[in-house]
Amino acid sequence: MKKLLLSLFQLIRRLFIWIYGQGKIFAIWSYGRMKIFTLWIWDQLKIFATWLYGRMKNLILWMDRKCYLPFLKWLAHLLNQKVQEKSEKDTPLTDWKKSSLEDFETWLKDLPDTPPSEGAGMESCDLYTLLSEFSGLRQEIRMQNREQVRAIKTLQQFMDDHNDAAELFRSRTASLVELEVRIRDAAEQNAIRPFLDVRDALLRGLEAAKAPQRKGFRFFRSSSSNAISAMQEGYTLTLQRLDAAFATAGIRAIETDGKDFDPRWMKAIHVEASENIPSGKVIRTLSSAYIRKDAVLRYADVIVSE
Repeated sequence: MKKLLLSLFQLIRRLFIWIYGQGKIFAIWSYGRMKIFTLWIWDQLKIFATWLYGRMKNLILWMDRKCYLPFLKWLAHLLNQKVQEKSEKDTPLTDWKKSSLEDFETWLKDLPDTPPSEGAGMESCDLYTLLSEFSGLRQEIRMQNREQVRAIKTLQQFMDDHNDAAELFRSRTASLVELEVRIRDAAEQNAIRPFLDVRDALLRGLEAAKAPQRKGFRFFRSSSSNAISAMQEGYTLTLQRLDAAFATAGIRAIETDGKDFDPRWMKAIHVEASENIPSGKVIRTLSSAYIRKDAVLRYADVIVSE
């Protein structure tokens, strides 16, 4: 009976261990799936937020242009009219104006019901006609003043728009000029770079021509020395013409042999130990450095003393 209970206990223990292991595996799998799902939901929310921001921005700009700004202009015009009307109504009359209005009312009461004829000349001009003409002239002047103020505002708005357009044109023109300069410089540099390799090849050919030749028969030595001298002269003339053309374009070569290593226009390809050359000096130049208008066209590949 004890063995049976012990085996049953072991079975139950293994069952719980298996259930715990399966639950742990399921939890890890669920965590991975939920993490992937959460990241996907986050990406979709970011995409939706970006899209919604763009749409809302365009909607706000459209509402500003179509609804908000016209409404503000209309409201400002309406408030201006109301302020002018209120100021005209609330302006207190002085005593002499009040007395003049009373005299004018008394005079109106004494006038006949039928107005004077329109064909009357200056001899028949009375106070009623004179005041009528003054009132018409006042209204006409007021209307002209309003039109003049409106025309001045329109002209000022036109001048502001013109200044904005001129400033935009100047900025865009400056950008185009700068872009044109950059494109021209890039095109010139791309066209010049192949000739840099040609100059390096000519220099290597000149160095090879100046190298001492092996001994041979006197006849062949004299003929070969003449040919080598002609080659040296040809290389030299070609290099002089090429350097003159480079100088015209503002290009110059940087001397690096025996100089201190300068990372501004040098790249160290290899480091060698040398007894005769101090440390940090250039032992040999594999390809020369060239600059144009303080801009490095090509860096020099050099071997530096250790």
